[in-house]
Amino acid sequence: MEAQPSERYDVLQKYVGADQIESSEAALDRLAKRWEDESNSAADTIESVSDQLRPMAEAAESTLSDPVEWAYSELEQDVSEVESEIADIENQKTALVQLQMSATQLATAKETHIKSKEARVAAEQAVSELEAGQAGTSDLIEVLQQARDYVQQHPGPSCPVCTQDVDPTDLASLIEQRLAEYKELEEKTRVRAKCVRAEADADERVAQQREAFIAAVSGIGEKAEESTTDYGLPSINQSCEDENTEERLIDLASEIKLVIDGLVAICEEKRRLISRRNILARLVKQYTDAVESYKSSQLLAIKARELHGIVKTKRQEYSQQILNSISDETDRLYEIIHPGEGLGGSKLSMVRKSSIEQKAKFSGKDVAPGAYYSESHLDTLGFCVWVAIAKLESPENTIVVLDDVFTSVDLEHLRRIAKVIDDMIESFAQVIIVTHSRRWLDYYRLNQGSSSIGLLQLLPHSSATGIRFVDTKLPVDQLVSKLQEQPIDRQSLASMSGVLLEALLDRVCLQYERPLPRNGNMKWTLGQYLSALPEKHTKKLIVERTCPQGQQDHQLKTPYEAIKPLYEEAGLLGLVRNQVGAHFNLEGSEIPDSEVIGFGESVRDFAASISCPWCGGIPEKPSTDAYECGCKATKLKPLKL
Repeated sequence: MEAQPSERYDVLQKYVGADQIESSEAALDRLAKRWEDESNSAADTIESVSDQLRPMAEAAESTLSDPVEWAYSELEQDVSEVESEIADIENQKTALVQLQMSATQLATAKETHIKSKEARVAAEQAVSELEAGQAGTSDLIEVLQQARDYVQQHPGPSCPVCTQDVDPTDLASLIEQRLAEYKELEEKTRVRAKCVRAEADADERVAQQREAFIAAVSGIGEKAEESTTDYGLPSINQSCEDENTEERLIDLASEIKLVIDGLVAICEEKRRLISRRNILARLVKQYTDAVESYKSSQLLAIKARELHGIVKTKRQEYSQQILNSISDETDRLYEIIHPGEGLGGSKLSMVRKSSIEQKAKFSGKDVAPGAYYSESHLDTLGFCVWVAIAKLESPENTIVVLDDVFTSVDLEHLRRIAKVIDDMIESFAQVIIVTHSRRWLDYYRLNQGSSSIGLLQLLPHSSATGIRFVDTKLPVDQLVSKLQEQPIDRQSLASMSGVLLEALLDRVCLQYERPLPRNGNMKWTLGQYLSALPEKHTKKLIVERTCPQGQQDHQLKTPYEAIKPLYEEAGLLGLVRNQVGAHFNLEGSEIPDSEVIGFGESVRDFAASISCPWCGGIPEKPSTDAYECGCKATKLKPLKL
């Protein structure tokens, strides 16, 4: 009763918790949050794209207020012509670059040819000056050089000119000796030959570059004719057709460069247009995808949130329904124990997750019972809650053990609690009471006769002996055992029979509301009980028995049994209790054992006649026309005397 809401939830979690439903609820919540995040992200993308398009629209001096609408209008324009122009410009630029390179290379070749020609003329002049003093020397040197080269390549045992025998090494040495005498002239001659070859190579290079230049010029002409736009190619083509073109190649190259630079600028401008269009296409696609994502994710988020709400509500309703069933059963039991006191009204509710609060009525208001209820009221309320919870889970297979749960209640409330426990027999497989309280023990032994309730008496215990208990017998069972003893214990048998008879008559008088003399201590004698049930009433009392389902018919000895004979027999022998079992007197010695035994047997038979042979209970639950026992197999009629 004084537990924290979270602790109370831990106890009831197995009943009110719905792990799989909570898992589904959490999954739906995560799913809704994910789609909400996607929706928010898409909204951010839409806003971001609009922010990026706005300055572009303003720079383009758009008259449209919506930058996205402007972007769509821009994308509707056909840019294939611009792309064709870029391709045309690239082709022209390539041809111009080729022409520029050919002109530069031709100019370089012509300049190289002039330089090689000048070098060749200078070399010939140097050789002529040396030969002026040495006529024919140059021819001789040339012959000696050729002879040296031949001997080196074809060594042999004879001279290749006169065919005389000679050592090739000596011949080569002799040639080198002769050439050394004309070393300067030889060097000049070698240089002249080199210059002649260089001039010839340069002349060939000029011819090759001229052909390349002519081909490039032809290409320019073709491009100029193919192009639909004049980007400067016609003027370049005209310059190339001038007869003095080769004399002004450097100037031509400069002109070509200017045209190329212009083409590059035009191409870059057009490429910027294409690039802006590509940027617009990318941003518009982002915008379109974001709008679609926003619509779909927002719709899914709404549906997921609705489903999450439904599952959450159903889970809460399910949990609250179980809590309401506990509260209703608690109130029913509490009203039996505390009728008309204005208390109870227990309410269990989950105001927060994993938290259960408990309220109860006090002075017409819902309060926390732990702060306002007395100890006895809290004990009984806790007992009612505990029983209500125990009924939730397979009560037909549940064994209930009550271990001294009531130490703060008075006798009147104890009687009502006993009725509640008797009702529990119908719901649970077994009810066991464990107690060391003499009041609780004796009351239940004398007033509750159900054999379905186990009654265990706790004995004094110590650390040496541990916990000790005995299985308590009901008084009628003790009486049966006492009747079987030999020799009999007269005083004990008479006393036990009298106490049991008083207890049985007390229950019958209370049940039929029979008048008893008023006194301050609420105690009556056996004679007063017998007087409260005169013959005109006892002759009406009849016990009716039926065999409950699953029981053996042979236990049903007498379907209908009148109470009056047994009652009268026990009453007539009641004097035995006073003379033998209650007081010291000599007259009691004159009563034979047979009468003492007969008194015990009559009380035994009377107890058996008003109790159920199957459940052991005494019929006390009112039905339509009779009182019923716990298993409803035994009825005591009539309902009113």
